[in-house]
Amino acid sequence: MKKILSWWRGLSETSRLRFQVLTAILLLAILPSLFILARNGDWDSWLLNFSTEMGGAFVTFILIDQILGKREKREEETQQQEKEKHRFILEL
Repeated sequence: MKKILSWWRGLSETSRLRFQVLTAILLLAILPSLFILARNGDWDSWLLNFSTEMGGAFVTFILIDQILGKREKREEETQQQEKEKHRFILEL
């Protein structure tokens, strides 16, 4: 458990947000499907519904990942600018 926590803390804020979004998307796709399966027991309909939901979840995650990627790039640029600013101050 400590290894998992240290790994989690070592991730960037954007990477953590990606994992949280992916987990939420998967839960929102799986739980309704399981509820329907428990109510009627129709495996064929469940598999069709589940595959469609997973496809939608995948597309949603890719789009959100693109947005988070832009955010991560801006954070990296800001950090690089701060490092350069600090280096210039030290040189002065």
